Order: sequence, then C-alpha cells, then structure tokens
Amino acid sequence: MKGRRKSLDTFDGQLLNFFDKINTTGDCWIWQAAINKGGYGTCRFFQKKWLAHRLSWYLFFGDFDKSLSVCYWCNNPSCVRPQHLYLGTQIDNMTYMKQCGRQPNNVGELNPNAKIDIRAVNEIRGLRNAYRQVISETVRRLGLCECHVQRIANEQFWVSPSEKLEGGTDKAVEEIKKRLSL
Repeated sequence: MKGRRKSLDTFDGQLLNFFDKINTTGDCWIWQAAINKGGYGTCRFFQKKWLAHRLSWYLFFGDFDKSLSVCYWCNNPSCVRPQHLYLGTQIDNMTYMKQCGRQPNNVGELNPNAKIDIRAVNEIRGLRNAYRQVISETVRRLGLCECHVQRIANEQFWVSPSEKLEGGTDKAVEEIKKRLSL
C-alpha cells in the first residue's frame, strides 16, 4: 500500500491509477469506478475532483476553457475515450442531445417535480378565461380601460373612503385627506 500511495504522488502514478479504472475492450472506454447520478464517471486527480470524461480530455488534449462542456459523440456518459469526446457549449450539447433523441420528455405531468396534473391546469386556465370574460364585460358595461378594471380587481387601484382597514382606523380616509391636503 505504501508503494502504491507513493506512486500516486507522481504524474505517472496518477495516470496509471486513472487508466486502471477504464475498460478499453469495446468501442467506448467505460469508466469502471465511481459514477454520479447522471451516469458520469467521477474521480480525483492530484486531490482535485474531476468528471472522468473531462479529465480524459485534459490528459489527451491539454488544458481547455472550463466554461465549455466536454460532450459525447457516442452518447454514453460513462465513456472516457478521447475520440468520442468533443468540446462545445451547453447549447451545442443540448442541440446534439435533441438530435439524438436523448432529450427526456419531462413536460407537464411527466416532469418528476410536477405538483399538479392536467385537470388542475385546465381548472386554472378556466378560471383565467372566466376572469378575462368578467373583466371584458365590466369594461364594456362601465366604459373603463381594461387595465384600470384589472388593477381595481387586483386591489392595486382605487380605495373606498368607507373601507375600514386593520386596527379599526380608517387609513383609507386618512390617505385621501392627506392627498387632498385636508
């Protein structure tokens, strides 16, 4: 163990340790050690945490702009074969993912974080439509601007002097008097 530990202090030792964790028998070079939730290999290289495919790119091609993604031609997140990797922006990566059909269909109820279903969405949209209809009818009946009616309905506009507010004080009347300098 001491000899192995000492070898990890050298670049060659770190390199050997990295390659010991790769299965190179197939077309893809599969990372055989730690894998994160997304299926990407993870490792340490001189005490720095790396995604295995990013470290592979670094080892074979040298330093790169860390704002770029190291993307896969093979669509295999555990692959570290340098010929299967390319640098690209996140937009490049998402575009290629979409072209390959790997984009998850996580919309609506299929999204694991969804808190409502289509019935609730339809109910909300129905309320919105009913609200719009009431607003439109009110605008026509009173001859007001739609934005004013919406602000009144949302209590953002127009206060009645007779409205009593919390604490039993008539703050609305006080505000009107202050505005009129009474």
